[in-house]
Amino acid sequence: MRSPINNGDFFTPLGQPFTVLTDDGQVLHCKRWQQNAKAIHTFHSNAEMGLYFRNRLGLPSEQLVKKADLTRYGRYDVCFYKLNIDSYYMDFAKP
Repeated sequence: MRSPINNGDFFTPLGQPFTVLTDDGQVLHCKRWQQNAKAIHTFHSNAEMGLYFRNRLGLPSEQLVKKADLTRYGRYDVCFYKLNIDSYYMDFAKP
C-alpha cells in the first residue's frame, strides 16, 4: 500500500538531511520541506532532483515532464526503502 511521505516517522523530520541511494547508483542528498513535510528536495539545489528524473526518462534538462513521458518509461511512482536512520534506497527502475 502506498502512503504519503509525511505519514508517520518513516522519513527524517522536516529539514533534517538524509541520503538517498538510487537503483542506478546515484546518491542524492535530501531534506523534507514544505507544509506538513510533504515534499522531498535535494538540498544543494532542488534542480538536482528534477535533472535526475529527466535523465532517467531520457529528456532534455529543461523539458517539462509529462504523463506521456512516464507512460513511455513504464512507471508513475518511486519506491523508498529505509536502510537506516538517515539513509534510504529509491527504486525507479523500469518494470
